[in-house]
Amino acid sequence: MKPNKSELYSYLLAATSPSAVGLGIAVSGALVRYPVFSGQAIRYAIGAVMLGVLGRKSLHTVFSLSRREVFKLLLLSATGLAGFSVCSIEALRSSSPAAVGVIIGCLPIVLALVVPILNWRRPKPRTFIAAAIVSVGAAVVNGAGHSSFHGAMWALGALVGDACFSIIGVSLIEKLGARALSFWATVLATVGLLAVGAAVGGSTAFRTPTLNESEALLYSGVAISFYAVGVWYVVLKRISVERAGLLTGLIPVSALIGQAILGIGVVNLREVIGVVIVTLGISAGIIAGDSSEVAPKAKRGNSF
Repeated sequence: MKPNKSELYSYLLAATSPSAVGLGIAVSGALVRYPVFSGQAIRYAIGAVMLGVLGRKSLHTVFSLSRREVFKLLLLSATGLAGFSVCSIEALRSSSPAAVGVIIGCLPIVLALVVPILNWRRPKPRTFIAAAIVSVGAAVVNGAGHSSFHGAMWALGALVGDACFSIIGVSLIEKLGARALSFWATVLATVGLLAVGAAVGGSTAFRTPTLNESEALLYSGVAISFYAVGVWYVVLKRISVERAGLLTGLIPVSALIGQAILGIGVVNLREVIGVVIVTLGISAGIIAGDSSEVAPKAKRGNSF
């Protein structure tokens, strides 16, 4: 089933979210030595402030949540935001970005399998095959790299967190709306990270960032915590999680572009081949998508 113009726009919008995340990988190395909990709290605080200003008229919707939905929101902030960020940074301490990227790059496969099962549907073979192609392409772009056992475990934790970000989030979008969901998730992540950082690190959990660290925190706060988070939840109101998940294969592609722009990497033939494979997988998944993969019904006037 070929997408119409509206769906194509949604896919293009969706592509900007993982692309922003991928470009952030080029600067994330500057945060490896910064206290992880306070550093991630800062980036989410920046995003929360911006999301709060943008969506201030819809933030009251959180008071309509049931206890179960409040628990899901807390779980989302703990796993999909705070957990993902902490696990990613910790994985990079003992493993190369390439090795971490290969593991997290399996996200399209995870979403293609888990989301249908949670919704009492059979996974669609065409979507799964497309997801596998995207993940293979992402692995080719990343290369082999080197990893330790601990690094691999942290990377698996990041993969689980990234999956929870979409799977739990999509169940709350209709009730909260993209603006309010993005805001409250980042607020809760900020508070949780600050609390854990103070409990674990005490006075050493906070220090003044260097110039490079400040730049990395600012980019992460604006481009990822604000833009990528907010846009992704807008997208999940329009297209299914399985098909949107294919676009996460753009993370290593945009990371490659970012490294080339910053002059910290040289594009080689293997990486070009990987980019082609990712592109083919995404294209196949979008064109051959199934009509039973349905995005949650959006409410009029409740867009991001």
